[in-house]
Amino acid sequence: MPLPLTCFVVNLATATQRREAMQMLLAQHQITATWINAVDGRLIPDAELAQHFDAERAELEYGPMVRGEIGTSLSHVNIYRQMVEQQIQYAVVLEDDVELAPDFCRVLSQLPDLVASTEPAMVQLTHVERAFTNSAHQLVEHRLMRPHGGVWLTSGYFITLAAAQNLLNALYPVWTVADHWRNFEAKGLLTLYVLTPNVVWESELSRLSHIAPERRRRRRGRKKLADRLYLLWDTAVVRPLLVEKLTNVQGAVHPPQREWRRVQHHPSHEGHHSVRHHGDDPMRHPLHSQRHTTAQMHQSDLVTHQVADPAADLKVVQVQQQAPEAQTPVEPPTK
Repeated sequence: MPLPLTCFVVNLATATQRREAMQMLLAQHQITATWINAVDGRLIPDAELAQHFDAERAELEYGPMVRGEIGTSLSHVNIYRQMVEQQIQYAVVLEDDVELAPDFCRVLSQLPDLVASTEPAMVQLTHVERAFTNSAHQLVEHRLMRPHGGVWLTSGYFITLAAAQNLLNALYPVWTVADHWRNFEAKGLLTLYVLTPNVVWESELSRLSHIAPERRRRRRGRKKLADRLYLLWDTAVVRPLLVEKLTNVQGAVHPPQREWRRVQHHPSHEGHHSVRHHGDDPMRHPLHSQRHTTAQMHQSDLVTHQVADPAADLKVVQVQQQAPEAQTPVEPPTK
């Protein structure tokens, strides 16, 4: 059945192989996509970067961010802006390196029956490790649940207009990564849900990345006594009695082959640092050995870029890419 929801797909204009593969996948599922030209943060001139990125706040709340992460966040802010401007009540957001479950459209079409557009909510469609058992709502052969522990990735998620409005107001200029979902929930911007078994997972194309060499080591913060006591309570009581592990669906074609990696957090609890196996800490970001987000992929002749406009915070323009050292500067669009 066709998907009765707006579906945004984030794709760098030069990533033609990914776009072609994604077009074939969407056609198989009868999904008409709204393509979002991703922002390549590596190509934003230094003089313009400060217009779109709050480095001081990022350092306090997340840690140092690389340009690829900034570009990805700007790409998702563009989606929220479009939802608000067009009053899109619900949307599905996909990156261009995913696979979809056979019943993807059938399941997604029923989410509006459980989540009101006036509720600021995000439903994670990729795998989450654990969720609270007593929070489950049955949805065909799936369940809608409240997640326990870490919730990361922007590979696939369902979002309401109310959540998009809150994120648009709060996230520009950019001060954190696009998938800092637990932080957004802690600030009251949205409520997190997870759909299980997951209906989205990463394809083989997700192995190709240019972001990993860019990442910086984050400072490791000391755990406070309250943090240690909470972890002890969570491990001894909450997980055994109130939480269940969720099924990780990866599909028959692309079984899981990469190991998740964990990074330690910034002193404010929210950054990257040393590598460890993936777990449930909601404030620590899991990384694949070659993890990417769409906005950091590929260099070629045409890129999408953001410039500031006094009348509208973000405008999308396309610029021809030259050699990095001779790149044509982008001027703000005239009114």
